[in-house]
Amino acid sequence: MDLDLVHRLLIYHLDDSISVPFAVSPELLPDFDSTKCFESTNAQDFRDAYQALLAAEPMPETNPNINSRWGMIFMGNAGNTLISAYMDSFGVRGIIDDKAVAFKYPALLRWLTARLST
Repeated sequence: MDLDLVHRLLIYHLDDSISVPFAVSPELLPDFDSTKCFESTNAQDFRDAYQALLAAEPMPETNPNINSRWGMIFMGNAGNTLISAYMDSFGVRGIIDDKAVAFKYPALLRWLTARLST
């Protein structure tokens, strides 16, 4: 991905303490009442988030059903989605651009947790 095309980074988080009677799909996460949304227009955040995504080493997964607790969307200047990534609360399973993945390392979860605690 050309990071020069990124204009905005959206991060969604639905805390584990919030109990829901169903798995939250990536499509529902942004609109769920208890989901927190964080936004950044900082180019360093774009680079760090993308590096964390790559460092997590996503691998193809056969099961596309996840309970989304984290979401990260790289947006272009025209408001278009360049990359979307969602993952479960453990940072183990996710969806990147509608493709199911398993993360080999929790690098993305660590970055998101650290970023939101600042």
